[in-house]
Amino acid sequence: MKKKHGIISIKIGILAILLIVLGISYLQDAIWLERLDSKESKFAFRALSFNQETIESLRQVKKENPSDWDKKLAFAMIRQDFHFEQKRDLEVRTVPNYYNYSKKFGKLRKSYRELFTDIEYFPVGEDIDGKEHCFYENSWYSERAYGGKRVHEGTDIMTSNNKRGYFPVYSMTDGRIEKKGWLKLGGYRIGVRAPGGGYFYYAHMSEYAPNLEEGDIIKAGQLIGYVGDTGYSEVEGTTGNFDVHLHVGVYLKQAGKEISVNPYWILKYIEDKKVPFHLEGNE
Repeated sequence: MKKKHGIISIKIGILAILLIVLGISYLQDAIWLERLDSKESKFAFRALSFNQETIESLRQVKKENPSDWDKKLAFAMIRQDFHFEQKRDLEVRTVPNYYNYSKKFGKLRKSYRELFTDIEYFPVGEDIDGKEHCFYENSWYSERAYGGKRVHEGTDIMTSNNKRGYFPVYSMTDGRIEKKGWLKLGGYRIGVRAPGGGYFYYAHMSEYAPNLEEGDIIKAGQLIGYVGDTGYSEVEGTTGNFDVHLHVGVYLKQAGKEISVNPYWILKYIEDKKVPFHLEGNE
């Protein structure tokens, strides 16, 4: 009898431990979900702190889970406090069912879909003669001085030859041209609203591709202009105030406002999807 009672006690103890572990896990998830509205979490989301292993894992996750990859990514990012800065793969775990009932989690999933669903092509073409190339680094929130103290909310794609009009610019996504024209800071720029809702912004171009107007529907990989050095002036057409480059910005519309998101890892995600070009096709 004592032995039987002992076994029952052990089972009850194990069950109690499991319930405590599950309770702690549920409580931790509740805390993470609640923190999604904090300024710290919102900024961390915008910084998009991935690494190359994360990008490679994301490609695989999207391939294997085309219907709910965004759920797995959002869950993993919450669990990592939005920082995948260590060299580790994206951990794809089973997402607890109660996450499906969280509006905050649903909004986060939607944001990742807007960022990664529509992108198809790298925005700067590839010189197939191999003479010139482009390069870029993660300059998110680095300081800028022109026009007053401010921070950089995009990624600058530089060119090896620093020659305006040499490299073609292609739309990263399908979409509608929402903005086109001169800006004091951006020079000749185009803004494209993708089908999923993301806004993709291309600035400092030397010129536009012919016959493009606001409201036009364009396709991913379509020529929209050429890399240049226009801007930093009220005078339209001003060049030469900085090195030739394409400024890429990515924005999401949330609560009626456009918020910027770091494009660096988005560009890394499609870095091998470059449109080839010949120089003679660019003259």
